[in-house]
Amino acid sequence: MGDFNAVDDRGDRLRKAGTTPSTPVDHALVALVGGLELVDVWKALRPRDSGHTYFHQGGSARIDRIYCSRSIRQEFTLITTDTTYVTDHAVLHAACSIIPVIPTPRPPRPSIWKLNTKILSEDAFRRQLTTFIRHAAALPLKSVNVVTWWDSVFKPGVKRIAQSYCRRRASLVKEMGQFYQNCLVEITDPTTELDWPTFQALREEAREWHLRALTQVAQIYPLDIQEMD
Repeated sequence: MGDFNAVDDRGDRLRKAGTTPSTPVDHALVALVGGLELVDVWKALRPRDSGHTYFHQGGSARIDRIYCSRSIRQEFTLITTDTTYVTDHAVLHAACSIIPVIPTPRPPRPSIWKLNTKILSEDAFRRQLTTFIRHAAALPLKSVNVVTWWDSVFKPGVKRIAQSYCRRRASLVKEMGQFYQNCLVEITDPTTELDWPTFQALREEAREWHLRALTQVAQIYPLDIQEMD
C-alpha cells in the first residue's frame, strides 16, 4: 500500500497531450508485482473503474495502490476513493475481513549448561570439586540408585560450584583491575608528590590486596548436600 509513482497499465495514466510510453519504473513495478505474486485490489474489485488518485493540470493517474497476496484476495470486499483538501492525491479506503492470527509464544527451550574446562587447571576450583565429590560419593543414594544420584546430586552440584566459582572469580578480577587503575591514577597525578616511602607503602598494599584476593578465590564454599533416600 502506498504511492508508487508508477503504473502497470496505460489506462492508469491519462495525459491531455496524449499517451506516453511506459517508463523503466513502470516495467520495474510490473516485475515486482509479478515476482511477489501480488494482486491489485482495485483492479480485482472494480476492473471497469479508472480509480485515478492523482490529479494535475496535465492529466491524472492511478499511482496510489493497495496490493495483497493472492492467498488473501477473497478477504477484500470493498475499495473506494475519497478526495481531501490537504493533498492532490485521493485517499484509498479498503475493507478487509482478515482476522489477525496472534502466534502462540513458544516456551523457552531449556538451556544446555557446559562446564568451562579451563577452570579445572586452577587449584582453588579443583579443591572445591574434590571436596564436593568426596561428600557426594559418601551419600547412600549412590549405592542405591547411581543414575538418580548422578542426575539429582552430582551434576547439579558440579554446576552450582562451577557457576559460583566463576562469578566470584570474575568479580575479583574486576575489583583487582579497578584497584590497579586507581593506583595508576594516584601515581600519575601531577599534584601528588610520590616519594620512595609512599611508593613502597603503595606496593605493599597492592601485594597484600592481591594475596587477599587469592585467598578469597581459594575459599571453599559451603556445600549444600542433602542425603536422599
